[in-house]
Amino acid sequence: MSKFRSMRVGAPAVAIHLLTDPKSHLTPIGNFLRNSSLDELPQLWSILAGNMSFTVEKLDWKVEYELDEMCEDTWRWQSMNPNGYL
Repeated sequence: MSKFRSMRVGAPAVAIHLLTDPKSHLTPIGNFLRNSSLDELPQLWSILAGNMSFTVEKLDWKVEYELDEMCEDTWRWQSMNPNGYL
């Protein structure tokens, strides 16, 4: 997944609030990206585009059924219940 670079190359791999001087590790535009949450746009775009690897990595969600399996199940249910829930 592509990301905006808000930290300089070689910055410590710890949360920014744990650093003694976090401003020294940010890129010139990094502080703006983080404050405006624009650094999250690539992740949002990835989700909207259908790449759900973000949900698996960050939220620990697992895919149980693929889209074609869900559609087949819906079509099967509709063919067995043409009047819906009535």
